[in-house]
Amino acid sequence: MKLFDRLLIVITILIPYQIYLPSFYKDKNVTLYMIVVAVGVFLYFFKERGVVNRMREIAADRDQRPVLWYLGFFMCIVGAFFYSGNKVDAVKHILFLGMGILIYVMFAYRGGALTPVSIARVFLFSSVPLAIMVLVVFVFKEHQYAILGSPIMKIFIEPDTLRNMLADRYFCNVLDAGRAGGLFVNAQEGAQFAGFNLLIVGWLWSKQRSNIFPLIGVLWLCALIAFGTMTGVIACALTMLCGLVLLTVKRKWSVIPSLIVVMFIIAGVVLMPWLQPRLAKYRTFDSSVNGRSRIWHASALVIGDHWVKGVGLDSNSWERAYAPHAEKVGAILKVPPHNVFLFVWAKAGILAFLCFVGFFISAICRYSLDFLRSGDTYALLVAMAFIWFGAECMTENFLIMDLRLAGALWMIMGLRVK
Repeated sequence: MKLFDRLLIVITILIPYQIYLPSFYKDKNVTLYMIVVAVGVFLYFFKERGVVNRMREIAADRDQRPVLWYLGFFMCIVGAFFYSGNKVDAVKHILFLGMGILIYVMFAYRGGALTPVSIARVFLFSSVPLAIMVLVVFVFKEHQYAILGSPIMKIFIEPDTLRNMLADRYFCNVLDAGRAGGLFVNAQEGAQFAGFNLLIVGWLWSKQRSNIFPLIGVLWLCALIAFGTMTGVIACALTMLCGLVLLTVKRKWSVIPSLIVVMFIIAGVVLMPWLQPRLAKYRTFDSSVNGRSRIWHASALVIGDHWVKGVGLDSNSWERAYAPHAEKVGAILKVPPHNVFLFVWAKAGILAFLCFVGFFISAICRYSLDFLRSGDTYALLVAMAFIWFGAECMTENFLIMDLRLAGALWMIMGLRVK
């Protein structure tokens, strides 16, 4: 096995954990994952075949329309840097969003020694301790602060965020009663990561009928319930229903079993408040979005004022534009839009928004059609991953900026390239 292949395995293992290193500048931390990715990029482009040959190989693959949409979105983000107030904050957006493209390229155009099954297995087994950690914190909720306060936690959770969590200066919904996050500081980020693992479990089980995969699936399903987020439950149900429709259209499933599964999915959503009592309060529309409707209203007014190029990537520019409208409609102050699509439009303008939406629509359509034409179940996995991710993006801000989630999404997408 070549050095680059070994490095790709290390990157796969690091995606769930990141591993935060000591601060180097004004409480800014980098992760071991970022450093290994940088080394991998160097080896990929400059060590083996040369950057020119690599770029020709990538350019020759003309069936990567979703990536082209994302590149358009990324160029809009780079353009927004120039009118952002806080350049350091803007650079963070560019670096985090740009890393996804690098992850995709390395996994998509890897050597033949690593197969999608082998990489997916490494990722799945590496992620199991995260699910166990969520369940441990959920069961021993009264010891949550003691667990989070242990010295080892600052390796797995961004240290500044962890300090603010423990001091109650930073609101983290995983600290709410009746829910748990483990190493996740945001319940919806945890639910999305659980979604990726559940989809990988299903695909691997279709390839290798090992009893370990259903067991891991049960662990992540329990973790999804422990996160206590209605968006995660709805995203799961929507993704399963869409996958079921595609399987039925492809005639891999007959109509009667599909209808039975649909009934079980609907029953699961209805009964979820009894499994996770915290979800019982989300029975009316206003409470189900947790006050987000007013935040969306205020965010839409901001977009109306800055619809062409947005307000810039930094938080200060957003808060100055958002505060007057938030006060007008009675929304919470000093919060982002709580919708990734509104977030992109508000920060970088309409062109970035259109490219970002195009990225999701193109990916879902392309991989769904690939499955319907070829019957390749991995294409179905990628399509369902984008459906779940898109659903979660409707009520959250930073999912595409989260290195753990973005790394997993781009890895899943890259492994589809043959």
